[in-house]
Amino acid sequence: MKILLSLILLSVSFSAGASIALAPNYDDFDDVVEQYIHRTFMFETVNPSDSQHQRYRALQHFRMLLGSFPQRDGAIVFPDFYGGAYVDGVGRLILLIAEAYAVEAANHPIVAYLIAARVSFRYRHVEFSYNQLHEAHNALSAAVRGSRAAKCPVAIHYLFSNIRLQENVIHIHLYGYTDELAAAFRADVFDAPMLQVVEGFIISWPIPEPTTISIMQYALAAAVTVSAAFVVCLLIKKFSKKSSG
Repeated sequence: MKILLSLILLSVSFSAGASIALAPNYDDFDDVVEQYIHRTFMFETVNPSDSQHQRYRALQHFRMLLGSFPQRDGAIVFPDFYGGAYVDGVGRLILLIAEAYAVEAANHPIVAYLIAARVSFRYRHVEFSYNQLHEAHNALSAAVRGSRAAKCPVAIHYLFSNIRLQENVIHIHLYGYTDELAAAFRADVFDAPMLQVVEGFIISWPIPEPTTISIMQYALAAAVTVSAAFVVCLLIKKFSKKSSG
C-alpha cells in the first residue's frame, strides 16, 4: 500500500510540473536537516487560502539552504549571517539575515540564487544572528541556575524564556512583573541587548470540590464492587465443594 501511494504521489508531481514539491515526509528524522525543519515548522499554521504548492516550494528552498551549511557532530553549523527563517502567511520562505554579515550572506551561492530567483522567497535584515540568540539563551539559563542556587530573590520570579526568531529577541517571563522587577533581573541575574522581559503567568487548573451526588456515587460503586466480590466468592466455594465431592 505504501509503495502504491508513493507511486501515485510521484505521478501527480510529474504531471503537475517539475517545480512542484511533494509534501515533506516527517516519518523519519534521521537526517539533521529534516530534524531542524521539523522543529522549526511543525507548529506553524498557514492561512487556509494559501497555496500548498508555494509552501512546499518554500520548504524545498529551506532544505537547499540548510544543506549548504556545514555539519559537525551531527548538528548544523550555522553561518554568522543566518538569523533564522520562517514561512509567512502566503507561503514564502523568509530568511532573516544578520545585518552585520549582510555582505557574507550576499556572497553565499544559495542565498544569492534565492535572492535573484525571488520565487517563494524573501529576506529581512535583523540585528542578531541565530548563533548570538542561542549563545545568549544558554548564558541566561546558566545565570538563572546560578542565581537560584545563590538564593537570589529576583530569580524566583523567573518562569521560563524562549527565543522568538521572527522578532529577533529572547523573551524572559517573570511572575509578578513590574518595571522595577525587570530592572532588578537585568542588574542581578542577567542582561543582554536581545532580551525582553515580559509578564509571565502561572496556569492553575481549579480542582472541583466533591459534591453530595459524587460521594453517593462513589459509595454506591463501592457497595456494588463488594457485593460482586462476595457473589464470586460464594460461587467459587460452591464449585469447590462439587469438585471435591
